[in-house]
Amino acid sequence: MKKILSPLVIGLLVVGLLSSGLWSGRTRPQRPEVPPDDPAVLRFFWSAGCPFCQEQQEFLDEIGPRLPGLRIYDHESQFDQENRELLMRLAQSYGLERPSGTPITFIGPDHFIGFDPEIASEMLEAIQRCLETGCPDPLARL
Repeated sequence: MKKILSPLVIGLLVVGLLSSGLWSGRTRPQRPEVPPDDPAVLRFFWSAGCPFCQEQQEFLDEIGPRLPGLRIYDHESQFDQENRELLMRLAQSYGLERPSGTPITFIGPDHFIGFDPEIASEMLEAIQRCLETGCPDPLARL
């Protein structure tokens, strides 16, 4: 006899996943629809084991909660083929031949390769401009 999950059990599972915070914090959707009221969307491409990527992730984790209009999406591009292809397409749309390393970050009309204090400062300026004037999601360039 085949067992079928009842709608009640399925509903409880869905509610449990949603209330567990599975989709909050550092778990970010890969290619979400961006609500129109978000003026600044930042796309962060990173690789496992990259120390500069880790530094940038810590930076973004720190500033993200303080900038409510900023939406941050991170994309692991070393092992995820779809993210790597997305990175290549985005890079081309920003006039980059072929990105050779990570982290690579896109926000509004700007892109940043690598991460250090100077890049962090420039990134904050770009974020602030987008928060003030609005910037399309970099994926809109595709």
